[in-house]
Amino acid sequence: MEKIMNIHTWNLKAILALLLLTLLVGLLPAQQAGDYRTKWAWGTFSDANIWEVHNGSAWVSAHDAPASPFLGTLYMNHTLVLDRSLTISNRLLMAPGARMEIVNGSKLEITADAYVALNEVMVNAGAQLENYGSIVSIPNGGNITLQYQDTNAQPAVLLNMASIVLNGDNQSWTYSLDMRDRAVLISGENASISGTGSFKTTDQHVRFEIANQGGLDEAVSLSGYRYVGPAHYLFNGTQPQVTGQLGERNFSITIANPSSVSLQHNVSLNPWENATVRVMPGARLRLQDYVIISSDWGNASFHLDPGATVSTAHPDGISSEEVNQRIYIGAIQTNQSSYSSQANYVFDGTTIQQSGNFVTEPDPNTVNNLIVNNTAGLVLTNPITVTGTVQGAQNIQGDYTLPITLSSFTAVPLSGQSV
Repeated sequence: MEKIMNIHTWNLKAILALLLLTLLVGLLPAQQAGDYRTKWAWGTFSDANIWEVHNGSAWVSAHDAPASPFLGTLYMNHTLVLDRSLTISNRLLMAPGARMEIVNGSKLEITADAYVALNEVMVNAGAQLENYGSIVSIPNGGNITLQYQDTNAQPAVLLNMASIVLNGDNQSWTYSLDMRDRAVLISGENASISGTGSFKTTDQHVRFEIANQGGLDEAVSLSGYRYVGPAHYLFNGTQPQVTGQLGERNFSITIANPSSVSLQHNVSLNPWENATVRVMPGARLRLQDYVIISSDWGNASFHLDPGATVSTAHPDGISSEEVNQRIYIGAIQTNQSSYSSQANYVFDGTTIQQSGNFVTEPDPNTVNNLIVNNTAGLVLTNPITVTGTVQGAQNIQGDYTLPITLSSFTAVPLSGQSV
């Protein structure tokens, strides 16, 4: 009886597995005339000999490589070297074990309505993967590697303007998103790289250009292992942004968002490679109560350009005073600093603040707009000339002047006096 029950149980499992397989096969896209698939284990994309094309009833040898833009379904079952640019406007379906290597000078573009089932893609230096559609990893697959940049090539670039889902391959020696030396990730305002996969950069000058409101953490929200080394950052959104959690000892941070970019933690700069933080004209950096810091005797710097805005809630404000070739007090503790006299300065702490002994140029002790949102008060360390406007004057303790330009006036002499 027990043996009969075991046979029945086995039969039931087999039937269920067969039904599931049938269901999955039914969900696969039907092959149509003009679809392509690879024939053997390795080849170059532009070589027609590695391709089969569906003629409407059967697979036959192709006379030409797939066209670009490709409007059908591309079944990729093997390793391919993409030696020319390709636009996918419908579907690219990679089988387990399939791998695409995009070589220098080539670009793989996924259009807005296209879909990619991803196993493994390697983007070499000088190559690009551009996603405007949907990329989803297959089970136990889903790796994107941005390769090392050599001295004679452009960097490997991943431009993501839509959705990438990477769930990893369950291998400890690979990473779902692997950014190597000088690789570049460009993330659009509504783009995301999500899933249960892992994320790792090297420590050698990888670069992020981020428009996401949630900063780096929204651009790459993979929930697996995560390591972000020293990097270059450009924040260029149009809505208020936060930085997210950046790595340590960064090489550069450029603020180009006219709405604002807010720090979410203290930020450290590499003190030995001329690291910089720059707030571009028209952009705004909100330091909140965090600090940008370097090390003694280094060469990291901070630059506030004309027309830019910086705000701080730090009790000691902003300073230019150095000890051991580093600013030792206030919100910006780099080795050098440059504060424009045509920039805007905002103090928005909740306890009484000092403005700090910051040096402006080309005009000393001069700012464009001075905005004091701190109702607890701001103490001006030095008298300040304001060439624009003052907001929150009632919260200021100290001397400031507003230049007055008189285009015309009528002089009225007092009794017994002359003009």
